[in-house]
Amino acid sequence: REMRIVLYLIGLLWCFMGVAIISDVFMGAIEKITSMKVLRYDKRLGKRRTMTVWNPTVANLTLMALGSSAPEILLNVIGIFPTFQSGALGPSTIVGSAAFNLLCISAVCVASIPNGETRKIKDCGVYSITATFSIFAYVWLLIILLGTSPDVVETWEGVVTFLFFWVFVLIAFLADVGALPGTAKEASGMTVQPGSTTEELADMELKVRQKYGQHKNLTPEQVSLLIECECHAPHSRATHRVNATRSLVGGRRILGGGPSRYEQGLLLAKELEEEMKVHQRRLNDISTAAAPVVQFQALNYSVLESVGQVKIKAICYGPIDKPIKVEYATRDGSAKAIDDYTPTQGILEFDSKHTEREITVTIANSEGTEDTEEFYVDLLSGPLGAMRTVTIV
Repeated sequence: REMRIVLYLIGLLWCFMGVAIISDVFMGAIEKITSMKVLRYDKRLGKRRTMTVWNPTVANLTLMALGSSAPEILLNVIGIFPTFQSGALGPSTIVGSAAFNLLCISAVCVASIPNGETRKIKDCGVYSITATFSIFAYVWLLIILLGTSPDVVETWEGVVTFLFFWVFVLIAFLADVGALPGTAKEASGMTVQPGSTTEELADMELKVRQKYGQHKNLTPEQVSLLIECECHAPHSRATHRVNATRSLVGGRRILGGGPSRYEQGLLLAKELEEEMKVHQRRLNDISTAAAPVVQFQALNYSVLESVGQVKIKAICYGPIDKPIKVEYATRDGSAKAIDDYTPTQGILEFDSKHTEREITVTIANSEGTEDTEEFYVDLLSGPLGAMRTVTIV
């Protein structure tokens, strides 16, 4: 008898593993459908960008939910067919799975947050609607099974229940696109993905250089890691399911065990933020110095060729007893004068009323796509500080 129990459990676990693998294949097929991309004009960003054909919220609530719940749905169908009488594997499978997701999964997600860290809900509008309809589903079950027709689900009740689902999807979609009061959202940034265009990648590079590269020359690898951090597209539900299944059966995992590029970018971003704080403290010390010092406000400026012009700010720190003149000039790097920018030189004059001056450089807008290029602007004479050369990327 004991041996039969052991063999039965082994066979049961084997069947469960087979169902999980088949479900993950089904999920992968659904994700292939919902991840189709197209180049479309985004009104909120005011430019063309790579976007998914399916709205992410609608995809999660329909096809992705169908894929993740396929085993329960099949068990329910098997349990009620052909008599349509509720049995041990009938509707209880659906209700039990929903209760497990609502209570146990939520509890695990909350309890698994490391001490000292926090998590936040990215889209409270859609989350609130989903939570409300989840609770309403249980209330509706009580109404139709204990109130209108005890222990019987009539045809009209099934039809109304099915229509409630589409009402839920519609309201969630309207909240996701900001069409409902209080759900308007700022223009979402671009996310790095296999279908990203060269222009989108250039915009992402510009974003991270402007945020983290004003006081440090970023290497291409650092820029790549910061793009992964700032423009990271979260892994889908199907990816996590397949990764968990492969981990259980000893297969090759999709998500590596070491730090991901997103995590590496996150650590790099924190380091650069600390460096910017140190740089700001140094500027404060220069401001209180006894002698005046002229230097650039930032070490790096990142611009697109289409910007036309870039304005570079030079600041005189400390007390100014008499007018100060500082010479400046542009210098070639990988970007060449005339072809990529208009060379310029001149003199900046500072006094007690004018402690900030701007240098304007015209950028040439070349046809086609080019690699990232840079040139320099140097302060050549006068009481200069450490930041006497600025790089325009």
